[in-house]
Amino acid sequence: MIESLVNVEKRYEELGQLMADPQVVADYERVAELARERADLQELVDAYRDFQSVEQQLVDAKALLAEEDQDPELLELAELEVAQLQDRRAELEERLHVLLLPSDPNDAKNVIVEVRAGRGGDEAGRCAAEV
Repeated sequence: MIESLVNVEKRYEELGQLMADPQVVADYERVAELARERADLQELVDAYRDFQSVEQQLVDAKALLAEEDQDPELLELAELEVAQLQDRRAELEERLHVLLLPSDPNDAKNVIVEVRAGRGGDEAGRCAAEV
């Protein structure tokens, strides 16, 4: 999972660089295509960066716990922080798994639904209109 997230982040950064390239800026359609792709990756990259931040904070908090000659209150705060960070890490992992699922190509399409009255006269027409 981490490897694919690293690749997604690299692509996101590459898209930002491409959009800043003067040759690409001259082609409006290309810029629009790159902007759409970058926007699609934005939420995933943000979640991954949050995950990385929580990972680093967790490492730092565990290092604080490992130090000897600590104040008991400080140790208690560090233990509480580790527990909170582990919960946050689990939430972000779950979110990343969901965001990594492939999207349905039909999600961006519009749908028109027509509701018609059924057989049975006026009563059927009123039921369909109330739905």
